[in-house]
Amino acid sequence: HHHHHHHQQQQQQQKQPQPKQQQQQTAKTKGAASGSKAKGGAKKTKGGDGATEDDGRSITSTFTITFTRLVLSSERRAAALERAGWMGCTAPLQPLVVERSQSAGIESAKGALQCDFANEYVGGGVMCCGNLQEELRFATCPECLIANLICPRLADEEALLLSGVQQYASYTGYGDSFECSGARPDPSASSATILAIDARAYLGDDRRIKQFEAGELLRELTKLWVGLSDEGWPDAGLASGSGTDRGGEAPSASLPFATGNWGCGAFGGNLQLKALLQWMAASRAGR
Repeated sequence: HHHHHHHQQQQQQQKQPQPKQQQQQTAKTKGAASGSKAKGGAKKTKGGDGATEDDGRSITSTFTITFTRLVLSSERRAAALERAGWMGCTAPLQPLVVERSQSAGIESAKGALQCDFANEYVGGGVMCCGNLQEELRFATCPECLIANLICPRLADEEALLLSGVQQYASYTGYGDSFECSGARPDPSASSATILAIDARAYLGDDRRIKQFEAGELLRELTKLWVGLSDEGWPDAGLASGSGTDRGGEAPSASLPFATGNWGCGAFGGNLQLKALLQWMAASRAGR
């Protein structure tokens, strides 16, 4: 975030040996008004939703899009993987609201941290053949596609936060019935904070039974924890645990988590199990 170099992150595809600190980055895209500035290795580009004249006249509105890679330190990852930490957690379960209406998509959850049911390679099949939850989100919110360029494979203790992305296309259907239904009239009203977390894939009958083993449950809880707690933030080691001293860029710890059947389609996750795991992690994180 501050002292790490972004280009190291981009070039490094298989990230096993690299020290975890160097993976904590933030890349920002801002609109084309002024030239780009680099701060501590974070990449910024300026832009907005109006054209800028060569004489430098300012544009009517600007917006900021931030991509933040969340990483648990090795100590925090070990703690999150401890069965005792979850079993001994005294935090109460937070209220869980089930939205039943047909129009209640995750992207319509205003003021919430919205889940992207991500592939470990963020974006999944969006550039070729994919038409499920993540691909639909990236296709209708094309600023998300920048993540395909700058985000290597997510490890088990990593997540990606996409802040300020807007939805430019309306759509109908899902999967094979997915169709674009035209331009969205008010993209700026759809500005959202998206949390990309990849569930583990359980393919075949034996794998579907395997997801109930303790190690698998703890892997999914750890993945949720890096995204929902503030422990994966690039400056989490420096700041107090309050989550407030983040320059206004971190989502407030109080944002509710808007999600659904995470990892339950092609990945074979059990609906009830995944709902409970998400509820547990969100509640422990105070959401």
